[in-house]
Amino acid sequence: MAIWSSLPDDLHVARLLDFDAAARYVATEYCDCGDLRQLMNERRALADCEASVLARQLCTALRCLEAARVVHRAVTPENVLLRSADGKFCVRLSDLGDARRLPPGCDAYLGPCKSVSRYTAPEVLREGRASLASDLWSLGAIVYELVEGEPAYRRRGAEALLDEIRSRPAPRPRRAAAGGGCLRLLGGLLSPLDEGARARAVGEAQTGWLLGGARAAFEAYGLCAFLAYSRSGVIRSQLQAAPAAVPEAELAVYVRLLGECARELARTAAAERCCCRSGDREVVLLREKLSPRALGAALAVALSGRRPAEGQLPPAPPATVGSPMGGLASALLGGAMTLDALAADPRAAPRPDDPPRALETFV
Repeated sequence: MAIWSSLPDDLHVARLLDFDAAARYVATEYCDCGDLRQLMNERRALADCEASVLARQLCTALRCLEAARVVHRAVTPENVLLRSADGKFCVRLSDLGDARRLPPGCDAYLGPCKSVSRYTAPEVLREGRASLASDLWSLGAIVYELVEGEPAYRRRGAEALLDEIRSRPAPRPRRAAAGGGCLRLLGGLLSPLDEGARARAVGEAQTGWLLGGARAAFEAYGLCAFLAYSRSGVIRSQLQAAPAAVPEAELAVYVRLLGECARELARTAAAERCCCRSGDREVVLLREKLSPRALGAALAVALSGRRPAEGQLPPAPPATVGSPMGGLASALLGGAMTLDALAADPRAAPRPDDPPRALETFV
């Protein structure tokens, strides 16, 4: 429990409030929606978009542990608690009683595990060697069950489970909801021999399936740069399904989130991607694919509700060209503003009445 209590606060790791080893009790923050096992029992298989959001949140929790050099060793649905947030589920990874901190220069922990489950990685079953890669295997087994409605491997006991994993490759979900991005992610996470493939699969999925399919409309004409979505679906439906003008006040909130991401990317040179959330709104910036012109195009489409022809950049919307957001779109489209300038622009600065935000960077 000392490891758990020493972890920094993270949105997706349950807060340990109190514990007593002698009395064998643990008090954590209250999670009003039970655990992931209960949800899986009730729903059996989740929609692809729902599964991707929960998987992304679990990835965030595991990154928090990785930064602290901690291996969980018991990532199971029973240890994934759920809280309600804006009408959606919010993951809290819990029960770090069997977690171990890796010493400097060591990438794995060797030692017996208290319990074996269908989510235990083969290297843990075989030799008791636990690492971040073994936690990612557990993530893969959970994601498989989320989209398929049944476990990837069924046998019980360490030897029987290890024999089943050896006897056949990673299973492929049969449900139509599991698209190509999910299949690629699972193929990497449930790789029994290539442990490095698990981390690579998560890295590749960070800009695909793990975003919940919430890419903005700009990908359709080659502007895969500015990714913004609302968990309530407002921005996504207006930009993807039936484009319509987004109210400027609503778009301004996203621009302020964009500014925060731009500032964080400027501050953290090694970061390749930054994600900023506020309530039910979220913005993701990809350093390698971001350009001022693409961002200006995104704002112009959102303001006008008119999507340009494929391969063309939209003009700044005439009706709003004199507005703060219209002026920002014009400056970005015309090349008069760099991303560094966006980070310093007052239109992208947080206001005193802005709600708290959660910021993540990915190296």
